[in-house]
Amino acid sequence: MSREPWNKDRQVGARKALLPSEVSKVRRHLASQKSSHDLCLFVVAVDTMLRASDLLRLRVCDVYAPNGKVLES
Repeated sequence: MSREPWNKDRQVGARKALLPSEVSKVRRHLASQKSSHDLCLFVVAVDTMLRASDLLRLRVCDVYAPNGKVLES
C-alpha cells in the first residue's frame, strides 16, 4: 500500500525570522485578546529564543524560586 508522506506539499525546515514590525503586530493582536496565555508564551518565546517544544515544557517552578523570586540564568 502506497502512502503519501505527512509533509507532502508543506513547507518544512527552518523558516524566515519575523521582522520587528511583525513581532509588534503579533504582540498587539495577542494583547487585545481575552486570555493572556498566548501573549505570555509568545513574549517568552521571542525573548528567550526557545524552541516551541522546549517552551511548552516550561513550568512555573522552572522560572520561580521557592521564595517567589524570578530565577536568574
